[in-house]
Order: sequence, then C-alpha cells, then structure tokens
Amino acid sequence: MGQEIIGRRTIRRWLDNWEHIQRREPMEDQVKVNSGCKPADGITNGMLNKIMLEMAYDHLPLELRRVAYYRWVIKGQYSLLQTLTILGLTKDQYYYRCDQVVNSVFEFVNGYK
Repeated sequence: MGQEIIGRRTIRRWLDNWEHIQRREPMEDQVKVNSGCKPADGITNGMLNKIMLEMAYDHLPLELRRVAYYRWVIKGQYSLLQTLTILGLTKDQYYYRCDQVVNSVFEFVNGYK
C-alpha cells in the first residue's frame, strides 16, 4: 500500500486557509458535511494538516518564511505594495517566491526533503 501524495493544489489551499487550519475550523471553501465518527486516537485530519503545515513552515528558509508570513499567515493586513516594500522584492520576485513556498511545503509534507 503506497503513500498518497498531497498535491500542490492542496498545499496552496492549505496556505490560503491558514487561519482556519490554525483554529481547526473548516476551511472557507470546504463543503460542510457531517464528519462521522471521531478517530479513536483523537487526531483528526484537520489536526494532521495543521501539524504538517506548521512543521513545513518552520523548515522553510528564512527568506521564504518571510514571504509565507506576509502572504498567508497575516493575510490582508498589508497591501501588496506595502508587502513588496517591506520584503524589498519586485512583484515578479514575490510571486516567484510564493511558488517556491508552495513547492517547499509540497516537498516537505510528501517526504521529499
């Protein structure tokens, strides 16, 4: 039985819903359903997502962690222009680094690093 790969689209969705994952709430784009029985060990999928996302964030290089912080952790507190000024990046550099964050988290949660 092979391990299922968590895709980049899912990683980006986790990052976009950082605030909800941290509070262990359903993500904004998640369909509301009855989750069924509680797991016997008390660890839910949402809690595993939170743990994996936090660990991946902690393992990012400082430069990428700063980009992730302004893009997803404190989302909406600064305009894009303010964020670019704070980080000292151009718009293209910023979005390139955002993609690097997604790739780094993808590699971490899938065991490629």
